[in-house]
Amino acid sequence: MQDEPFHKALFLDRDGVINKNIGYISEISQFEFMPGIFELCILAKSKNYLIVIVTNQSGIGRKIFTIDQYYELTGWMCEEFNRKNCKIDLVTTSPINPNNESNSEGLKFRRKPNPGMIIDACEILNINTQRSILIGDSDSDIEAGISAGVKTLIKIGPKIKDYINVHYFSDLSEVLKDINDLML
Repeated sequence: MQDEPFHKALFLDRDGVINKNIGYISEISQFEFMPGIFELCILAKSKNYLIVIVTNQSGIGRKIFTIDQYYELTGWMCEEFNRKNCKIDLVTTSPINPNNESNSEGLKFRRKPNPGMIIDACEILNINTQRSILIGDSDSDIEAGISAGVKTLIKIGPKIKDYINVHYFSDLSEVLKDINDLML
């Protein structure tokens, strides 16, 4: 009999949550961390949350930048978190071009708004979604969290769709004011 998942995680979208979303980012010089992201992750770590990044990166599939450029940028980003004593536990990525009709169902399932990346992370790290939090800036992030069973969902930005049990904030500084009440 397999043990019940016991880790809790803070799932983060990348573009728009970790860094400013300026389009297809492929170079370190384009990457600007969002104010408050390190403080948020340090707080989460202090409460024993794993930090998991779930990011669609269709720029790879669209051939706007290469997988090697993505890995270099991701490695640098993770090192910046390490320098702040805030290790990223896992980065999951969907590199597909969503307009490519030859994508397999499995590849499509991993791309948000589908929950595949979150489900994969839960299996890899033994995460309990009912004890976890997801922060995103798009409806596709929220829909992926809902489908994966993530209990606490936070959207940064305007309320476009009317989701039940989603917390809306204008930016990470607003999230930081209330996150203690949302963390287990």
